[in-house]
Amino acid sequence: MTEKKDKKVMQLKNKIVLGYILLGIIPCILIGIGSYLVYSRSINSKIEAIVDNNAQRDLQVIEERLKSNRNILYNIVTDRELLKLVRKMDQAGREGEYTYKSKILEKIQSFTSIYDNVNSITYLSDSDEYILYDKRLGRLETIWNNRIYRDYFYLNVWDQDEVVYLPTLCLTENREEKIYSFFLSYPLKDAVTKEKFGIIVVGVDEDMFHYTKISNNQMKKYMEELGITTYVIDNRSKVIAAENRELIGSDFETAANAVGNGSNHRIFFNEIEGTGWQLVQVIDKTLLFQDVTFFRQISFLIVAVIMGSFTLLTVTITNRLSRSIIKTARYIEEYQPGETKVLPRLEEKDELVSIIYQFDKMRGKNEKLIQELKDKNYEIMTMSNRQRKAELKALEAQINPHFLYNTLDSINWIAIENDQEEISQMLSSLGSLLRYSVTNIDMQVPLEVELEWMKKYTFLQQKRFNDSFVCQYDIQEESLNYPIYKMLLQPIIENIILHGFQDKKQGGVISVKAEVLEDGKLMIFIEDNGCGIKPDILKRIHNDISNKTPLNSESIGISNIVNRTNLYYKGEAQIQIESEPGRGTKVVLMIP
Repeated sequence: MTEKKDKKVMQLKNKIVLGYILLGIIPCILIGIGSYLVYSRSINSKIEAIVDNNAQRDLQVIEERLKSNRNILYNIVTDRELLKLVRKMDQAGREGEYTYKSKILEKIQSFTSIYDNVNSITYLSDSDEYILYDKRLGRLETIWNNRIYRDYFYLNVWDQDEVVYLPTLCLTENREEKIYSFFLSYPLKDAVTKEKFGIIVVGVDEDMFHYTKISNNQMKKYMEELGITTYVIDNRSKVIAAENRELIGSDFETAANAVGNGSNHRIFFNEIEGTGWQLVQVIDKTLLFQDVTFFRQISFLIVAVIMGSFTLLTVTITNRLSRSIIKTARYIEEYQPGETKVLPRLEEKDELVSIIYQFDKMRGKNEKLIQELKDKNYEIMTMSNRQRKAELKALEAQINPHFLYNTLDSINWIAIENDQEEISQMLSSLGSLLRYSVTNIDMQVPLEVELEWMKKYTFLQQKRFNDSFVCQYDIQEESLNYPIYKMLLQPIIENIILHGFQDKKQGGVISVKAEVLEDGKLMIFIEDNGCGIKPDILKRIHNDISNKTPLNSESIGISNIVNRTNLYYKGEAQIQIESEPGRGTKVVLMIP
């Protein structure tokens, strides 16, 4: 038996440890994971808002600059003097060609000096001749010496009726210092005749796209810390602007994969209006969330250390507790009444020590109580014998109720034989009252039966008090079969006759009314024109009814009905008493 209890104690220890794991460790882990996820999502949403805001600002500046460059190109191709010089050069032939080329070059040079955004302007004729002015490069270093580039520009622009944006090219392939430009181009033609004389190509420095040139230094540093890289790509997903210029001309997918961990990044695209190009921002999530990851690792490490320490502490405490419980259980189990036993020595001075001391005190009290119970038992047996004898004597002294009924019947026949009909009627009513009131007082009867008995009772009281009052009935037919406890209304009638009419020698009226309400409850009204109830007594009766407490003997009839309704109907019945001295009393009884 002791081994089984020891096993139960061990099971209790295991349950405590398991409960600690389920209620302590697991919730902490879940809270940690949930906090990390919420924190990560919050940072991610804020970073996305920052990136989008910065991208929209950069996009707006880029579009404004492109619009400015587009307007410059329109001003050049619509310049009448330039168109006139080109036309004269075509008409002059070989002899005057050099002269007009010099004038055209001077005109182009004047445009570059007017517009700071323009680095180079090139006129490319339909005969594959070109005239170039570049602020940064010498003539021998230009890409226009290469026919492939000339054909590339010519074929992409000649048949177009709107500005053509051409991707970034490196203008200094054979120099250490790399210079990159992108281009805007439009056919040079007569606005009236639509005759084309070649194309104009405007070169703009690729630095215009760099968001670090657009944003302030603080924003640049912040974006770099967040691992955000910006690109401009064309409609073929080729990089045409990047912080790392070595990526210009490469596929965007290759460039994006080169950012941090290539498989762990997020990309935002924004189209540059009117160009077919896109401003792209790539976020390196590894760099972005490195602080969050570090925070998560530190948090989990701290939680693991704390949980490990608490687990070790819990196991140690439960082991000591289980040993103390086992010793306490053995001491209690081996207890025998009347036996003196040494208290067990526990490892810890905790609540279990108090339990053992209290049990030892209880043991002493139990032995004392056992002796007291033996003495009390003897005393009870003695008193029981005495009570049994007294009850036998009381039974012997009782008069059989049937003897009373038979005696009343005999007197009634004597009254009939002597033509005393009133006495006979009174004796008959009295016999009925006795039979009704003596048998099964706690049973329910139809209201009709209770009222018939009530009429006999009031008949006797009318004879007793020389017909000083009358009793009127107004009973709804539906209420006649409503069940009601026997003699529930009699105390009210008796109280009216004895107290309400005590100073009335004649003219007393008792009105009894009953009806069934729509909710199925029985409502009974009993009203008199007696002397009424004094205000202080009425207030005390109202308080007792409200508090559902037994009433005192000052109003025995009312006390009887209040106490019986509380007992029979469990507080669901309601009693209302209204009274005014000198004008009578009204009792309203509602029965469920």
